[in-house]
Amino acid sequence: MSWKRGQIAAVGLIALVASCAGVPLYPPTGAEISMVANPPFIRAHGGVSLITALVTFDNLPVHDGTEVPCFSDLGQVPERTKTKDGIARINFVADDRSGAAHVTCGLGGSASNPVPTTTLPAAVAGNASAQSVRGTAVDVTCGDAAQSDTSTSPTVCILVGNVNASYINLRAEPSRITSSRSTHVIATVFDAAGNPVPNVPVFFSVDSPGTEFFETQGQPVFTNANGEAEDVVHTRQACPAAAPRTFKATATVPGSSEGGPLTSDDLLIGVAL
Repeated sequence: MSWKRGQIAAVGLIALVASCAGVPLYPPTGAEISMVANPPFIRAHGGVSLITALVTFDNLPVHDGTEVPCFSDLGQVPERTKTKDGIARINFVADDRSGAAHVTCGLGGSASNPVPTTTLPAAVAGNASAQSVRGTAVDVTCGDAAQSDTSTSPTVCILVGNVNASYINLRAEPSRITSSRSTHVIATVFDAAGNPVPNVPVFFSVDSPGTEFFETQGQPVFTNANGEAEDVVHTRQACPAAAPRTFKATATVPGSSEGGPLTSDDLLIGVAL
């Protein structure tokens, strides 16, 4: 019997004894975990990212049923999971907070609390070319916590919710309300690099709720893959109007607790019935 076969046999014997004794089976000393999160960006309020951990010892998968404890500093993960074919899978589930979630899975029966590598500084964002842009930008990345890591206690980072939303471009199509008595308002949410941000809840509002209203009635509209959320605003104004006028529409994205909400500039919409 070769040295490696003897080693494998010893690991299998330990696993068998632990299983028979009802003792939790943990990875042997010297084992490694390789982790990845998919997807690495999810929405708050129930968004899910699948954490896959490959547990190996001497480049071989550990015994089935090996327990792997996990911990997250944001959102929720199961306290522990078990391997099958050397692979342990858990679902990270976002709560109502936005931020950079660090999920750590450990060896030896416990996972230490992950230390966040990300701060959430507030800064003012601007985009002169946008039709309606303003807000408090939260410049957040996952820092040194890579999406794939191999060690005895690796950490993966998941961006949750609206934490990377930086500014909002708001437009109306058509730009004024006429005989149709309504118009479509589109909010496009971008990150600091100018990329559209999907799965972000957007709340639309008007400054004249007595005469205008959005169809969603204060409910969020989530951005699509292009970072766009669309709502329809209607007017109750009598027809014909005494004179053309304008009202203001805005879009708001709830931000992280550190950065606060992100609000667009007021978008002027004309009414000419």
